[in-house]
Amino acid sequence: MKAISSSIVVAAGVYAMTQSMPLLAMRAGGVLPSLFAFAASLVVIGLGLTGWWASLKYDR
Repeated sequence: MKAISSSIVVAAGVYAMTQSMPLLAMRAGGVLPSLFAFAASLVVIGLGLTGWWASLKYDR
């Protein structure tokens, strides 16, 4: 069950990344908020992948 919830976190990070990339390319609303959104999506993906790997490695 933990692997499923971690994969949902990864999917949310991928969704956030795909939504922030056009804002970053268009520079809509300023560069800093768009860059912050992109960086946050990368952090969410990293945390989700770490949780997914740990749950698959340590679940028995």
